[in-house]
Formats: sequence, C-alpha cells, structure tokens
Amino acid sequence: MSSYSSAFPALHSLQLPLSIQGKRGWASFFPGTSTLVCPKIPTYLQHSRFADLVHEKFDTIQRQQDPMLDWQALDLRLPTSWNSKDKAKHIDVDRLGLQLHYAGPGRSEAHAGSIRTNFAIPKHCGMFYYEVKIISKGDDGFIGIGFCTKENDLNRLPGWDVGSYGFHGDDGHSFAGSGTGDDYGPSFTTHDVIGCGIDFTNQTGFYTKNGTMIGVAFRNIPLYQSYYPVVGLRTPGEAVTTNFGDEPFVFDINQLVKVTDQPGLLTPSPIDLSIIFCSKSNRKSPKR
Repeated sequence: MSSYSSAFPALHSLQLPLSIQGKRGWASFFPGTSTLVCPKIPTYLQHSRFADLVHEKFDTIQRQQDPMLDWQALDLRLPTSWNSKDKAKHIDVDRLGLQLHYAGPGRSEAHAGSIRTNFAIPKHCGMFYYEVKIISKGDDGFIGIGFCTKENDLNRLPGWDVGSYGFHGDDGHSFAGSGTGDDYGPSFTTHDVIGCGIDFTNQTGFYTKNGTMIGVAFRNIPLYQSYYPVVGLRTPGEAVTTNFGDEPFVFDINQLVKVTDQPGLLTPSPIDLSIIFCSKSNRKSPKR
C-alpha cells in the first residue's frame, strides 16, 4: 500500500448534528437497509484508506438494525453526476447527469451559467479528480472547469468569486476569486479533455489536458469549506461531457496518487452530516 493509501487512519469522534439526535431524528436520517447501495469507488481510490472507510461504514449499517446503536455516521459519498436542481437556468443537463449544453443568449457575462454536482467532495478521500471532454467550444469557448462552495452564485463562471476556482478555455487563465485571472496553462477547445483535481493533503488544485499534467493552479485552498465540482458555460453551442470515474481517465491519476508525497494527516472536525448512502430509488437524481 502506498503512502497515499495509508495517509488516512480510521476517523472517529465526529459530532452528529443535533437535528438527528434522538429516536425521531434517527428515523428520518437512517434509510432502510434493504435500499442501500454501496457507493462506487474510483480506481485511484480503491486501495486507499478512504475505500476501507466506505466499506466499513456500509457493512456496519447493513449489520445493525437498531438505529439507536452507538456508531458514528459519516457521509462518504463522492460526486457522481451533475445536479439538475443546482444549476443556472442557461445550463441544460442530459438525463444521466453527465452532459451539459449552454442554452442561453450568450451576449454578455450576465448570461453565464454554472452547475454543481450531486454531492460535495468528502475531504477524507484525500484527493478527488474528474475529467471534462469538450464536445464543442461553441461560439467563443468561454468554458470554465473547477470547484466551488455551496454558497457560490451559479450565474457566474467558476473562479470569478471568493470560494470558487476555475480554469477557462478561451484564455488558459486560472481564476480564484478574481474576474481577471492569472496566466496558467494553454487554452482548450473542441475534443480536448481537461482534468481537474483537488488535493486536500496539501491544499492545492491542479489540471491536466489530454492526459498531460499542466501543474498546480491553486495553493492554500481553505479546508474549512466544502467543495463541489463545477462547470460553467457562457456562449451558444458550448457542450461538454463528464467522467467522474465510471470510465478510465485519459490522465494516469492512479500513478499520481502512488507518487504523491503526504505531508501529514487530515484532522476530522465536527461537520453537518446528511444521509449516508444513496438508495436505489434516488441514485440517478438525488434530492437535495
């Protein structure tokens, strides 16, 4: 097992929210065991401590029938699709939640639109990575790819506001709470595949293009925030499709995980917890 895989020991002493303490709260929090589906783990995390945690929690939930038993619940679900209920009006999503199309007039910055994923990225995974293939750059290729908080305005491109981070295709600039951006990498266009990663162990964000590492785009990313993958579009004809790990990545993220040096361990802190695992009935379009 690599140093990355062993970087995260079993998590403990996580404070449950007051809203689910007590029998009535547990009843609404604890889904029926017959409907539970163990979350799929991407290949680059399959031999990590995070994968062990997911399976440990899932096995525990299936074994325990009494929701009042003293075990700690932790939401370890990874982003798997775009959330059709958490987007700007100018973004269209396909039924699988993977393809995005711009559906606005695209005449000004006010017509930009972004979308977040169904789940936030659990920091305990250590590193999260996804790829976006540009189906069409449309009129101008004002496509932004990155991650943001739940509070960020989705009528903006990724990176324009504090708490939002983005890499834009038209100029290759990286944006972190700024409307001007910084020189970072090459531009991207139709048929390119852009990978976006966030490494919680060293608080950095990075990108790849067509299987090649571009480099670190962001440093000192605050860990007290929860982040969602985000994609933004701005001009007619722009369209992308996304791989959250169900298919092999163009970039060899497995190798990066193996060689990543781990400076330390993440310290768990009290967080607001929600439902632990997806049910079969809401797996494709989870309710928020």
